[in-house]
Amino acid sequence: MKLYHVQKLLYQLNRDSERRRRLAEGQGGFEIRTFIAIAGAAEGRRPRGPAAVWPWWAALFPLAAALRGIAQPVTKLALVDWPSPVAAALIGYSVSSLVVTGVSIARGGWPRRPSAAGALWFGMVGFCNVAAVLLLYAALARGPVTLVSPLVATYPLLTLALSALLLRTEPLDARVVGGVTLTVAGVVVLIGAR
Repeated sequence: MKLYHVQKLLYQLNRDSERRRRLAEGQGGFEIRTFIAIAGAAEGRRPRGPAAVWPWWAALFPLAAALRGIAQPVTKLALVDWPSPVAAALIGYSVSSLVVTGVSIARGGWPRRPSAAGALWFGMVGFCNVAAVLLLYAALARGPVTLVSPLVATYPLLTLALSALLLRTEPLDARVVGGVTLTVAGVVVLIGAR
C-alpha cells in the first residue's frame, strides 16, 4: 500500500470520528432532514382513493435516490485526486453512454427514430444536462459536498414552475405544490444545519 493511500485512509478515519463526535453532541440529524425531503417528494405523487396503490415501478424510486445520492460524494472524492470538473463530466458522460447503450441492446435494440422537433428538444436537454453537471462539478471542486449537494437539490422549484408553463397537461394542484414545498423545506433544513 502506498503512503498516499495510508494517508487517505487515516484522513477518512479522522473524518468518521469527527462525524461521530458531532452526532454525539447533537449536531447531526442528517437522516431526519433527509427523510423530510424524501417524504415531501413522495407526498406530492401519492395515489389517492380507496383502491389507490403504488405501481410496481415506484419501488425503483429509493434505488434511484440512493444511486443519485452516492454520485456527488464520490465525485467530490474523485475531484480531490483529480481536480478537473471537465474530466469528471467527460468520463461520467462516457460511462453513462456505455450504460445506456448496453441497456438499449439488452432491451432488444434502439428506440425508434425521433422526430426533428423531438431531436431538437433532446439536444437542448443534453446541453442543459452537460452545463448543469459541469457547474455542479466545478462547485464540488471548490466547496464542501454538504453545502453544494443540498443547494443543487432545490431544482424541483424550477421544475415545478416550468412544468406549469410548458406542460399544461400535468396537474399542478395543492398536493403537488405541497410535496415540492416539503421537499425543498427538507433541503433548507439540511442547509440550515451547516
